[in-house]
Amino acid sequence: MKVITLKDIPNVPMEGAERIEGWTRPVSRSRQTIIQPGDSANYNCSVVNFSQGCTTGWHTHTCDQILSAHRRRRAERAPSEAAAR
Repeated sequence: MKVITLKDIPNVPMEGAERIEGWTRPVSRSRQTIIQPGDSANYNCSVVNFSQGCTTGWHTHTCDQILSAHRRRRAERAPSEAAAR
């Protein structure tokens, strides 16, 4: 068993963030890797974070995916996100 706390996992910037149609502010995405590549023969696990207005466009994956959508509370947002509201 591996017990993790997301606040303790580095949030690493990722490429591939695109704006949704009509969105004019900057967008970004990042990854928090829970199971490192090579740590498991059968699983990989990451949390991918999208800024407001961000998408990766339509695409497919070669494995099953679990999508869990969360809305961060105002206190959890970065200062730049809170100011943009």
